[in-house]
Amino acid sequence: MRARRTLTVSVLSIAILLLLVGVATRASWSDLVASEGNVFTAGKLSARIMDTDELWTETHVHNTWGASNMYPGQVFAPSPLMVSQLPDDSAVASKVHIRTSINTTVPGMDRYIQVVMLQWQNGGYDNMLARIADLNGNGFIDLDDLENTPGLRVHAPAGPLPGGVGMMLAQFKFHESADNGTQGGSVTAKFEFTVEQ
Repeated sequence: MRARRTLTVSVLSIAILLLLVGVATRASWSDLVASEGNVFTAGKLSARIMDTDELWTETHVHNTWGASNMYPGQVFAPSPLMVSQLPDDSAVASKVHIRTSINTTVPGMDRYIQVVMLQWQNGGYDNMLARIADLNGNGFIDLDDLENTPGLRVHAPAGPLPGGVGMMLAQFKFHESADNGTQGGSVTAKFEFTVEQ
């Protein structure tokens, strides 16, 4: 029994010694370093617009597209609208969302302003007219159809000026089917361009 007790004391002594050695080796030097002041700032994405008789602006241009004293069958091709990002933008746009809103002095007159050509140029040609349906069923694409086409998106200009300009070109026609009720009436169209990342 004495041998057993000696063996138990020996094993217990060795275990305590190993535990002390383990604790002694775990005690070590340490040092702390940090990365501070990490600021995350949102980028800027903004657009500007220009037509042939007004300079670049961040708000709007006036009376770019329109015609006066129209008669049925008249075709008119207004100046292009140009859209660009601002030069100091840090974010890069990938799409431009185009939305149209219409006001008429004669109800339904926007259905007689036929969109003959609608194109986005940005290093290539995007025939936007092909993506607009004759929603009102009158046999041709008109301002009413354009206004009611949601989600009309095109590729954004490739960066700010000098190379990053997108142009929207259009040709309109006062359709031959315009009746006497349209005489003296007018249609006011607003085209909004939203740059999207």
